[in-house]
Amino acid sequence: FAGKLIQRKGLDLLFKAYEKVQGNKQVHLLLMGNGEMDNELKKEVAERKLKNVTFLGYKDEKEKWAFYLASDIFVFPTKFDVWGLVVNEAMLCGLPIICSCFAGAAADLVEDGVNGYIVNPYHIDEISNKINFLFENQMKREAMRIESLKRISLYTIENSAKGFFDAIDAINH
Repeated sequence: FAGKLIQRKGLDLLFKAYEKVQGNKQVHLLLMGNGEMDNELKKEVAERKLKNVTFLGYKDEKEKWAFYLASDIFVFPTKFDVWGLVVNEAMLCGLPIICSCFAGAAADLVEDGVNGYIVNPYHIDEISNKINFLFENQMKREAMRIESLKRISLYTIENSAKGFFDAIDAINH
């Protein structure tokens, strides 16, 4: 996970899903970011006795890429996000995405079952099942990794500018 440690990011939901996954010794939850809920979330991890959870704190533009690249899956359980630029960043690093249906980026960037999964973050079993499935299926992770890289490669400044001009042209005709 990467983002602000605030209520709407859905970390409480992620912890519930991770609790169902943590029996798998290979699983480690990395939380990149800081925010007003930092201490509260650390307390929740301790109370739930969640293992292998690391709060990385804020990482600047130079540092954050190493953590994306060290990961196998990106989970974004937001309760609401207009977009969610962290999804773009994770895809740029070739990660399969498990993305909340309440993130604007989900509809444009994630093709369900192709480069990740779009989930309802309130459906805890759905999230934990997707995490387990991807950890148990290296070939699926690899296929999704390739698809994430393909899809995000289309999101360039040039393509954005072309889309803008095409829209203006369509209005004028």
